[in-house]
Amino acid sequence: MINSLYETGEYKIDFDNVNIEHILPQNPQGHWKVLKADIKDYVDKLGNLTLVRKKINSKAGNKSPIAKAEELEKSGIKITRELAKKIKERGRWTKEDILKRQKELAEIAYDSAWKF
Repeated sequence: MINSLYETGEYKIDFDNVNIEHILPQNPQGHWKVLKADIKDYVDKLGNLTLVRKKINSKAGNKSPIAKAEELEKSGIKITRELAKKIKERGRWTKEDILKRQKELAEIAYDSAWKF
């Protein structure tokens, strides 16, 4: 499982080329159907973040979940492409999706780094 996260060799992150992307934007537009004040408790959670090339991040911007996922699918980072696929399949990206992914990422971290 852990090797799949390193598929493209991008585990050594060059922050001159790669950004941390908020799937649910910090300043969501109307098509997100949420207010900035309502998302403050979960918008910055790890479950809402992914790594992506700066150029892709710029194009993804504050687009709707599906349009953003279409940009994220262009990433060379497998975990980002897998996330984009899930968003497109679900047709949404909600607080519940963020919290679920948060738990999934915590389990990956536990299993690969701290489990004995």
